[in-house]
Amino acid sequence: KDGAIVDSDYDFGGYDSLPNVHVAITSLCGMALLEARQRLPAEAKAELDAAIVRAADFGCDEANLNPNVSDEILWAYAYRARFLAALKRAEFSPEPGAVDLQLQKATAKLESIQLKSGGWAHDYATPFVTATALTALHAAKEAGAKLDSEKLEAGLAALQKDRFDNGAYPYNSSRKRRTQQQGGDSPDTAPSAGRMAIGELALWSWRRIDQSQLQRAAEISLEGQQYLDVAYKYDNHTSTMAYGGFFFWYDMHARAEMIAQIAATDVRQKLAEKQREIMLRLPELDGCFVDSHELGRCYGTAMALLSFSV
Repeated sequence: KDGAIVDSDYDFGGYDSLPNVHVAITSLCGMALLEARQRLPAEAKAELDAAIVRAADFGCDEANLNPNVSDEILWAYAYRARFLAALKRAEFSPEPGAVDLQLQKATAKLESIQLKSGGWAHDYATPFVTATALTALHAAKEAGAKLDSEKLEAGLAALQKDRFDNGAYPYNSSRKRRTQQQGGDSPDTAPSAGRMAIGELALWSWRRIDQSQLQRAAEISLEGQQYLDVAYKYDNHTSTMAYGGFFFWYDMHARAEMIAQIAATDVRQKLAEKQREIMLRLPELDGCFVDSHELGRCYGTAMALLSFSV
């Protein structure tokens, strides 16, 4: 009744961070409901609208978070900002100005947890988390939020420092700039085929890479689907600092958004069709989607529907 989606029991270092997980997933589900609102019959809108309002109310209530733990707070702030930005884009607001006010607050919260290095962390600093923050900030700016330009530039610099010259990203952030190894691609290219989608999407959003680099990342990511498949429905990492089941739909969603940004129509359509074919083989018997069982059915289904909707 309060709008929360609480079917996740994701436990990383204890359940004290679970409130942050619930806010993040509720925000993603709210985004998926907002997409559904554009596609379902008019008679379904009243129920959908009520659910969307409840999800937004839950996600924006600071009492529903545990700010005393850094674990997973990033996801709550980032996806809350993206949900509110989507509400603004859809011109969905039960009260005039309410979404604008909450979006600005969410943006400030996300900026407030930026590290001194310029990057972001969920429990440790990683380039894909920094990229998640940067894509959320971009969505917020597009929806009218005001950003701290110094924090933005520091975040972009941190992500670019972690990026190899070939567009690959390591699992953990580094204090030193990444460079391509002499004689060919970095060995991190294949293992980063999932997370490079969010990394390159973030840099493209702020125009720090070009279309050829974006397209190459999409192609590499699709070629690396085998690495994601191995981790699918596995509740841990498949190897040290590599894929985990809990990254499957996260990577797929970032890839779908990245492909949608490719300017060349024929290339975009070809890659989007490959992406769609992969996703169409993944529904469960009852129509939902799952990756890590700990994250729950609602998370996987929301991420899948958002991936289809791009």
